Amino acid sequence: MVEWRAGLLILLLLPILHASIVTPIEGSEIQVAVPIAAIVIAILLGLSYMMANMLSDPKLEAWVKTEIREFGIALITITFLTVGIVVISLAGSDPSQNIGKVFTGDTAYMDTATGIIDGWIGTFDTAFKYAIEAGGKIRTASTYSPYLSIPLWYVSISYSTNPLSGSMLLLTPLTMAAQALTNAIFLSEGVRLIIVYCKVIVPKILLPGAFIVRLVPFTRKLGNTLIAVAIAAYIFLPLSVIIVDKLNATIDPDTISPDMDTDGLNAATWIMGASAPFCQAKVVRFLLGLGDYPFALIVCLFLLFIPGGQAVYPSCVFLVQNVVYPLIQVIFQILFTLFVILWEPIVMAGQKYWLDAFDIVMPFLEHVNNLVLLTYIDMILIGILTVTGARSLSAALGGEIYMFGIQRLI
Repeated sequence: MVEWRAGLLILLLLPILHASIVTPIEGSEIQVAVPIAAIVIAILLGLSYMMANMLSDPKLEAWVKTEIREFGIALITITFLTVGIVVISLAGSDPSQNIGKVFTGDTAYMDTATGIIDGWIGTFDTAFKYAIEAGGKIRTASTYSPYLSIPLWYVSISYSTNPLSGSMLLLTPLTMAAQALTNAIFLSEGVRLIIVYCKVIVPKILLPGAFIVRLVPFTRKLGNTLIAVAIAAYIFLPLSVIIVDKLNATIDPDTISPDMDTDGLNAATWIMGASAPFCQAKVVRFLLGLGDYPFALIVCLFLLFIPGGQAVYPSCVFLVQNVVYPLIQVIFQILFTLFVILWEPIVMAGQKYWLDAFDIVMPFLEHVNNLVLLTYIDMILIGILTVTGARSLSAALGGEIYMFGIQRLI
């Protein structure tokens, strides 16, 4: 009886030993500790069995037999996983995908899941850019405040207005949409990072560590729970992303694809800015502000530097002072007076910008709301599928059925 049990133990330990040999060992990997732990525990159980027989202690003997039976179950469970790892490793596959292929038959399912999340994040980024561009154009229009200073002979009139300031109200929902998109991006990036992290950590550290904990007699339930959590993080989490993406495909894509014609948000302020060249011509405004006589002296100054110009200089000053300067002043007065007269109709015509901006922004906000709400639902479904899978697997392995700590953590 002892011989065939020892042979069975060696047979079960061989795949584990072989797995530690064919799998590349790095400083952070602990696969090599699994067979060592199995051998040490087997020796301790054997010594305990011998001591129970020597002391004729029925309680100790019953406990040792129970632990040997549980140890054999643990070896069978670990062997089931490690045999698959050994076979696929010998075939030359990527060791980081071996465990996943044992359960799913696909070595690219984790890349598929991360690709799906990258697509989600790309949609969020595009919508975020639309929100920023729309907010910038609406803010530019709402803060447009033209100003006119009209010289009327001996007095002047200043006139200013802010005709599109009401459109600033649209900035509040755009800001809230940007915040919602930020939350969706953070959630998606978090799930993506967990998948990428588990792709490396689970097969090299977490799962071997769970095997070791499972082999120890006093931590069987904890080991089974850790095995369930490792497999859930490595298998169920990315598969949940794929399943959720298939569910999203049943929704009309037009309702969750934020788009916006931002060119329609350009305020038509060219009419209001017709006076800008006159306001920006600083040299002309400076010369006109000097008065008639200084203006005439400066304009005719070039005559003093040409032959014969000194003779006509007084006549030039008189002509500019009494004819040219008053004529220019009259022209400016007429132009700016026309701007004031036409200003109110122009402002009334520009008020249509508010309605046009609302018609452009409102559908975008609706689609962003649908997209973000769908993202929240997706994250809830991913969490439910992953946790439910971990609970079911833990219960099947004999671990903690409810996993209170894991549920609270998630």
